[in-house]
Amino acid sequence: MALNWRKIIVLMGCGALMSSLGACSERIKQTTSEGQKPEVATSASLKTDAGAAKNSTQAKSTSQVSKTGTKAKGKKPKDAGAGAKSKAASSQSSTVKASQTASKVGSGTSKTQQSSQVAAGNTIQKAALKSVAYPVANNGRGSAPKVMGKDSPVVSSLSQEARKEIASDDTKAGLSSTAKAKDSWHEKRDLTAQPGYEIYVKAVNCTESGRHKEAAKLYAQAAQMGLAEAQYEYSVCLANGTGVKTSPSESFRYLRQAAEQGYDKAQTNLGIYYRRGYGVGADAKESAHWFLKAAEQGDMKAAYFLADCYERGNGVPQDYNRALKYYLRCAESGNAAACSTVGTYYQRGLGVPKDAAKAVRYYKLASEGGYSGAHFNLAQCYHNGEGVAKNAQQAVHYYALAAKSGVTLAQFKLGVCYLEGDGVAQNAAEGVRWLSEAAEHGSEMAAFLLAACYRDGKGVKQDVSQEVHWLSRAAQMKYPPALFALATCYLEGHGVDQNIDQAKQLLSEASLMGMPEAGALLRDISQNEAQAKQK
Repeated sequence: MALNWRKIIVLMGCGALMSSLGACSERIKQTTSEGQKPEVATSASLKTDAGAAKNSTQAKSTSQVSKTGTKAKGKKPKDAGAGAKSKAASSQSSTVKASQTASKVGSGTSKTQQSSQVAAGNTIQKAALKSVAYPVANNGRGSAPKVMGKDSPVVSSLSQEARKEIASDDTKAGLSSTAKAKDSWHEKRDLTAQPGYEIYVKAVNCTESGRHKEAAKLYAQAAQMGLAEAQYEYSVCLANGTGVKTSPSESFRYLRQAAEQGYDKAQTNLGIYYRRGYGVGADAKESAHWFLKAAEQGDMKAAYFLADCYERGNGVPQDYNRALKYYLRCAESGNAAACSTVGTYYQRGLGVPKDAAKAVRYYKLASEGGYSGAHFNLAQCYHNGEGVAKNAQQAVHYYALAAKSGVTLAQFKLGVCYLEGDGVAQNAAEGVRWLSEAAEHGSEMAAFLLAACYRDGKGVKQDVSQEVHWLSRAAQMKYPPALFALATCYLEGHGVDQNIDQAKQLLSEASLMGMPEAGALLRDISQNEAQAKQK
């Protein structure tokens, strides 16, 4: 008799499965998160849809949202925006035969109930952070930051009407941080009167015509004459290896010279260097110091990073109120990702009283600005009736927008909606298609549910080999229910050669990761093996 691991799904139903297994997954993730980042979409789940500014930003898909001090704190990580709490129970009974003894291993039955807040994760900040290609190594080693350019990482763009609405609303609430920034460094000096200016102009012309080696030499000459703009540009050349050999330490040296003169873009990049430990030892306090310097001059990229520092308590005391003010400043300047994060703050009551309706309004503004994380957050709000009346059709609409933008968790949720006919006409084949997308992008829950579809022939032809394949994929991601299910396959020789030792190893992993059913079955197997030896 085959061990029917699908009872986890059949007895609970897809919706309960998603909630229960999601809660199990989140419980595990929370034990490894670096912080308590208030996000609405999971670090590993959001693909950034950042607008790539010339020579400055680069779109990158996440999911893991890289967390720098995160995760999604994220999880940071680490990721909910939906704030949905779910309870689910799972039960199963199983009969197993041991290969060496040919004796029957008794069946084990156990039940578990759990409730948790399923964190959905974006690193909302992460989308903006990921729009810049950071250095990946510390102390001057590793690949260069390929897009350390001049422009801010604007993640989508809010309309002028939306910006005015945000500024007006939050000025009334006493939260607006749109007070005039200090005069920027550029407004205090005449660039044309600076030593090295003419050489700098020639360098810029060389860059625009593609003569990078000549440009690098000219930037170096002007930099040595003390021109901050040239020091900044030469630093970028040294970081990217453009027209000159890559040198993280020299890139840092020239960048610091420009930053100390007051150049805001250099100060922002210097903050990033200290944040990532590129060309210098990582130093959170120095990083926050330079972000503050640049933000005070009105640099919105620096303001966004500074908000993240206050949110995580990286280099500065954690202060949600200050973080919110800087996010608002970024939102008022058009950053849709920051706008979505403001929504999260209202939803969570971080720095302001909880206000789910206002959270929805900010999510809508960010969604209208094209930010995929906000699409997902809105879908969750409609799905759970948080800040807005429950509306399954609207939830599916926004899940679809986020899914098509590459948000992995949205792809998974949309697949479940199609499987269940929740808010959309039931279509198992379409559900499998979206589950496949999510699984290919690293969703362990999607891979697990996809395995069930192949086992039951739901939306696809029954295929034991595909069932085991997707269970294995989910198990490789250390997803406890998949570890348990794959163990049962090894116990019964279902789609794989029977291997009791392998099954016990998988059950042990699942048990250690917080799945009591696995521990119960493992004990039953051990007891029955001991009894078999005594006979």
